[in-house]
Formats: sequence, C-alpha cells, structure tokens
Amino acid sequence: MKIASLLLLMANCSNNEKVPAVSAFDRYNLNFETIENEMPTGWQANGHEAYKFSIDSIIVKNGKYSAAIENKDESARFGLLGLIIPDNFEGKRSRCQRM
Repeated sequence: MKIASLLLLMANCSNNEKVPAVSAFDRYNLNFETIENEMPTGWQANGHEAYKFSIDSIIVKNGKYSAAIENKDESARFGLLGLIIPDNFEGKRSRCQRM
C-alpha cells in the first residue's frame, strides 16, 4: 500500500503542467483588451453626465484599444474612468511603472 501511494505521488509530481503566469495587464484588463457594453470590462465611469466615455481602436499604446474621455460641457467639474483592484496592499510598498 505504501509503495502504491508513493508511486502515485511521484506520478502526480512528475506530471505537473506549468501554468502560464497571468500578467497584471490581463488580470485587471489594464490594456482594455476585454470589452463589454462598449466599455473596458471591470472599469467604471464616474463623474458629470457631460463626460462621454468610450473605447478607441485608432489611437492605442499597446494592444487593440485605449480608453477615451471627452468633455461635452466646459462647466462640468470632473469625469474619470476607474478600476478597483481587488487586493490587499496594506503594509506593502506600491510603485507606478511607466509603460
């Protein structure tokens, strides 16, 4: 019985498939590649109704899309496109990296 268990354990260990690492760009849709209802998946538009939020497939940095925010009324105070990253960063250092 012990030998069978050991052989089974060894077979499982030797057959471990490497799972490709998922980049933060893909995990959080930071490059806007996933679109739902004409908006980047996971991103939320907030602010004054005069701001128009859309995706742009003409002017892009990486991939197929970028996000666009257009102000239709100069008196509108703000408009933003935001993403909540579901992680706990308490007690950790965070840096922004230029792309």
